[in-house]
Order: sequence, then C-alpha cells, then structure tokens
Amino acid sequence: DKGAYEWVVHPDLAALPDLPQWFLDGLKKEPEPRQSAPAPPATYAGRSPYAAAALSNEVEAVAGSVEGQRNAQLNRSACALGSLVAGGALDEGEVTGALVNAALSAGLGEHEARATIASGLAAGMRTPRTPQETRTDHRPIEHAPKALKPPDGQQGPQNDGMPAPPAIEVRSLPHGWQDEVLPAHRFALGAAFPAGAVSNLHAQGGMGKSTFLLTAMTGYCIGIETVPGWRPAEPGRALYLTFEDSVMEVQRRAQRIARAYGMSSAECAMLADRLKIVSQPKGAFFQTGPGGTVIPGEAFRALEAALAGHGPFGLVVIDPKASMLGGGLEENGNALGQRVVNLLCELAGQDTALVIADHVAKSERQTAGSARGAGSWTDSARQAWSMRPLTDRELEPVPKEDRDNLIVLGCLKNNYGPPGGNTYLRRLTREGEAGALVHFDMDDALRRDAESFQNRLRANVARSLENRDMTMSEITGHSSSVEGRKTGSLFRDDIAAEMGCKVTTRMMDNLLRGMLLDGLVVEEKGPEGRKVLRAVNP
Repeated sequence: DKGAYEWVVHPDLAALPDLPQWFLDGLKKEPEPRQSAPAPPATYAGRSPYAAAALSNEVEAVAGSVEGQRNAQLNRSACALGSLVAGGALDEGEVTGALVNAALSAGLGEHEARATIASGLAAGMRTPRTPQETRTDHRPIEHAPKALKPPDGQQGPQNDGMPAPPAIEVRSLPHGWQDEVLPAHRFALGAAFPAGAVSNLHAQGGMGKSTFLLTAMTGYCIGIETVPGWRPAEPGRALYLTFEDSVMEVQRRAQRIARAYGMSSAECAMLADRLKIVSQPKGAFFQTGPGGTVIPGEAFRALEAALAGHGPFGLVVIDPKASMLGGGLEENGNALGQRVVNLLCELAGQDTALVIADHVAKSERQTAGSARGAGSWTDSARQAWSMRPLTDRELEPVPKEDRDNLIVLGCLKNNYGPPGGNTYLRRLTREGEAGALVHFDMDDALRRDAESFQNRLRANVARSLENRDMTMSEITGHSSSVEGRKTGSLFRDDIAAEMGCKVTTRMMDNLLRGMLLDGLVVEEKGPEGRKVLRAVNP
C-alpha cells in the first residue's frame, strides 16, 4: 500500500545479537605454521636437465612467495610448467605433487592449492613447448608468462625459471591489401597434393594404392601427366618412405610403370636421380611421452636427418600410416592423429607436399568413404583421396574385358576448391606391364556404349519391320484405335526382349525420326491405305 512506515525499535537503540559460535571459534584458531620449502627431487627420471631446472625454479618461486601473492604465483608457475607437460618434458602428476608441497610450505591450504594448480596446468597445456636443449647452462632466464592477472593492486614476482613462450604476433591487413597480387597455392601435381600440408590416400588392400602413388611420384620426377590434370609445374625430387616393400619390389613396379608409359632412357635416368627410397625403416617413429603425449621417436629424428642430408624434396610419400605408427600407438585417438600430422607438417616444411597412404574403415571397403582410425586423420589433411572398385551401375557401359580391372580415384575433401569428379584408372594385364595403372576414359566408354546401343536398337527395329506392317503412330503409342495401340505395345515388347532392356514410346519416337532422317526407313502406302514403315536395305 501507499502508507508510511516507521521503526518499531530504532537500529541505533536495538541490542546487537550474539555472534555464532563457529565464527568465534574461527577467530581463536591459530594460523597454520609456515612449513620450510621442500627440496625438489635430486633427479627427475627421464627428464632433461633443462626441464628439471625449470621445475625446481618454479617450486622455489611458489615456496618463497609472500602472503597476498601466493595464489597468483602458484597459478603462474602451474601455467608455465603446464606447457612443458603438454610438450612431453614433464610428468603432470610429478608437477602437481611438487607444486602442492610448495604451496603448503607457503601457507596455502591444500584444497585451494590443488584447484589453482589444476587451472594453471590446463591453461599452460594449451600451448605445448619442448625444452631448449641447445643451452649449455641452465641459469634462470627472466620472463613473465602470465596466464591470469594478479588481483588488483598486487604485483606478482617475476617467474624466473623458464624462458618466455613465443610471443603471439597480432597483425592487420596491409594497406592496399585488396589490390595486392598474392602468390597462388602451390601443389606437387596440378591441383593435387598441396605443398606445406598433408594429403591422404586411402583404399582397401589390393586396390593398388602403392602402385598409384609410385606412378604419381614418377610423373612428378620426370614431368609427365599420369593422371589428367596432374602435370607438375616442373620436374622435382621425391622421397618414398615404404614400410612394407623392399627396394627390389619398388624397382619391379617402376619397371612396369616405365613400360606402360613408354618412358625413354633419359626419363628412366631422371627418375633414378630424382626419386629416393627409404625401405622398411626400423625403429619407432613416434612414442608415448609423459602424460600420454605423442613425441618423436628415434626413426623420426633419423628421417629428419635424411631429409636435411638428401633433400630438398617437393613430394614425400609415407606408405602406409599403420606401419608408421608401428602398432604402439592407437590410431583411433583424435588427439594422436592431430599431433602426428602436426609433427609431420613441421618435418616436411612449407615447400614439401606430404602424402600418407592409409587403409579404409572395415565397414567401407567397397565405398572407401573414410580412412581407418580417428576422423582427425582426414580432418587435419588438406586433401583426402580414395580408391575404390566401380559400382554395378558404373560398370554398365564398361567393356566386359575391362570390368575387373577398373578403379575409381575420387577426391573426398579439398580445402582449396570443390573436390571435383571421379577419375577412372585401368589396371593393365599385358605381360611386362601387369599391375600398372593408366587413365581410363570413362566419357569415351559411355559414348561408345551409347553408340553401340543405338546401332543395335536400329538393327532390331529394321529387322522387325521386314515382317510387319506397322505405322509410326502404332509403334510410338499414338494410335487412335485400341487395336493399333495393342499392336504397337507388342512390337515394343519384342524389341525390348531383343535388347534386354525396357523400350519406351519416347525412345521409339526419337529412334524412328532419326532413322527417317538417315534414310534407314521410309513411309509407304500399305494395305487399307495406311502409311506403314519399311526398312531400307543398304
């Protein structure tokens, strides 16, 4: 309502209530004694001296922080060490335990400390880093990585144990950017296999992906087009990393390819000079580091040295992915797939196209719709290609002698434009070339199949007209009489039986008009004055 209110007892005159007992007990409680700073472990098993020094410095920084700055320092230290955890240099459990002990010694409660450590580690792990082993001393390097700002009015101490993470450069578009002529994307072969990125090719076993990739590398090295549109801008150098085949087996395939494409002696010499082969390499390319992080293995470092010593290469092929992982890593993990692809991209550099051969998922052996393993393998690739057998419908126009030897090459993903249509490959069977893959012109096959069908249909119609008096309207279903339409239907059924397919009235109308224009049939006056069709014998 709108009435006035007044105090029953004025606040200044009212008695204060008693404080609750739990509050009074808290006031009497003595603060927890400050513990002495814990000494970090003398050694860190599997850690580099740099990583061990970083952990030791951060533990000391937290233990020595003063009241009002302890939580902020703990957060900064956890963030700084989290980046090394993500890079595989430190173990997450070891870091957490050391920081908890340091926080307790500084006077923080364990629950509060663990929450701050978890938050700081999570922030730091979003930017993985590896130790800088090139340093000869491990004295602290001044830096100030700040995942979170200290509370207002407080200035956290400098974080002395770690080098600062790389600065993030924030840029704007340059002046006149809209008119600047930018370099085009570079590809190894036409618009296939982009430089500075990973592409993958997957197919079921026995489809010929290794032969196809060797054919593509051959075209790249000697400057020829082995697939329509896949002509390199200029001949280049390629590295073939094959886990399953010996050098002799690669040579056998190369011989068949050379014969199939009619390569000259000069082109064969060029291929020998420009194609380098690493066959059945030993050792682990990748291994699991602390905290489950994927880190480079000995074989990866050996490949890095080989690229530096024998390169540069414009095209590198790894065949297949499963053998590269060596069975020690689970290919179904999305994080693993992304990490491996990132490491390979760093290895190849911006001037090299990297292609990974892969098997298909078991459920898609016929369609080759996706590669085996986690989706990140395809998601992180800039192009995804597949090889698969033809469907029954695709096989219809193909000559019977070729049906068992045709393969569909398709682009399932392309970050640089539309994927494009299918390309068809034919596996040769001639002696000396057996197994080599060459382009099959499906458009020409469709054209020849249509011509063959049309010729057979015309021949069957002409033959049937020799023994029947049929009018154009009867055959095309336009007769005005029931008897005429029935006669025309029987005629079409006979033709359909000969052709082995359905024959429609529209098909017959188009066919007969064409035969009249070509002089293959004529209309004559027949019995009862009807205009009947007569075949013209050549």
